[in-house]
Amino acid sequence: MYKFIAHRGNNDNNCENKFDCLKDIVNYDYIYGIEVDVRESLDRVLVLNHNSFIKKNHSIYFISKTNYKNLNLTTLKYLLDNIDTKKIIILDIKDNIDINKFYKFIKKYYYLNIYICSFNYDFVYKLKSNYKLLKVGLIIGYNMNINKDINIFDFLSIHYNVKKIFNKDLFIWTVNNYKLLDKLPNNLGIITDNSYDLKNKDLQKKST
Repeated sequence: MYKFIAHRGNNDNNCENKFDCLKDIVNYDYIYGIEVDVRESLDRVLVLNHNSFIKKNHSIYFISKTNYKNLNLTTLKYLLDNIDTKKIIILDIKDNIDINKFYKFIKKYYYLNIYICSFNYDFVYKLKSNYKLLKVGLIIGYNMNINKDINIFDFLSIHYNVKKIFNKDLFIWTVNNYKLLDKLPNNLGIITDNSYDLKNKDLQKKST
């Protein structure tokens, strides 16, 4: 059985990093968890957004240079305060935020199954070194972090094109078609925008 992780909360619905999507999708039985992107606003509010900017009223606002009240984005606090699930919640940290402040924030949600990862090797390495009880991983792909020391990490999130073999728990991104899925072992975490479609095709295959 594949472990489908809803990439940015997507489920064939083009609904990225929005609370309503995230809250609903964790209730589907074929969903193993969700993945969201975390950035920090100018006034140090952690918000959910993949890109470093948003477009609003025909203007571009860079998140790190804009106060939260002008962004109209879901905050990480709101998500974690209001989501009711034991499923995995993967936080992809996009900005170089203060690790001590982040730990003080995230430790309040000890009852959630939170996995923290980033392309930023220094950030996740320091986070895991200082706070060993957190589940922390490294993102590998696009020729980034392939040869880094991974021993300290609990898991890895790797692009499907990465051919190197790792002896760690793995999440593979972003798997959006069945031909690609069919090449992967079914014990891996599959980060996808199309979990509903992939699940149906997998069931069809098993029934033939």
